[in-house]
Formats: sequence, structure tokens, C-alpha cells
Amino acid sequence: MLGFLKRWRPATLFASWAAYWIALVLVTMWPALSAIWTATHAPPDTGNVSCNFSNWVFSLVVTTGGRNLYTGSAHLLTIALLVGGPPLILWALWLAQRQRLPGDPVSS
Repeated sequence: MLGFLKRWRPATLFASWAAYWIALVLVTMWPALSAIWTATHAPPDTGNVSCNFSNWVFSLVVTTGGRNLYTGSAHLLTIALLVGGPPLILWALWLAQRQRLPGDPVSS
């Protein structure tokens, strides 16, 4: 089922990580990025972007003209698992699928 991983080189693995992280940022942060763009390009003194970290939670509030454009929050553990979990799992699967070369140390 995971035979395609046998053909992957380290560069392919790293590229898949980069693609995952780019997709993760676009999917999870697109509404926030859109609101930040709107607030930073609003008339002077009308847009506000506030990012806070308290009790292991990141909070982002974006307002323009006294109106909330975006409000969101995420726990640090959730962010860490989203950023690091899938790449680590993919690396472990890739490592398990690699063929041993002659002279490679054998782990017990």
C-alpha cells in the first residue's frame, strides 16, 4: 500500500513536508490572512490586528472601523500537532519502507 515511499529520496520527503505546510497555512489561515489584508489596507487608524498568547492559547482578533472581521484562537498543543504530527508520521513510514543497503547497520 505504501510502496510508493520506497522510491522517494530525502528531497522528495522534504518537498512533501513543504507542500503540506503550505497547504496547512492556506487552509487554516486563509480567512485570517484575508481579514489581515483588509485591515492593513484600510484607511489610516481604522484597522487593527491583535495577536495574544495566554494560558497556552494563541488568539487573533482583526477589526476594521470597530467591526470584527476575524476572531480565532488555537491551543499551542493543537498547533504543534498539526505542524509536526503528519510530517513525523510520514517520515516514520518512509523510514520503514526503505530497503536496507549492504553495509547498513542492522538495528535490533
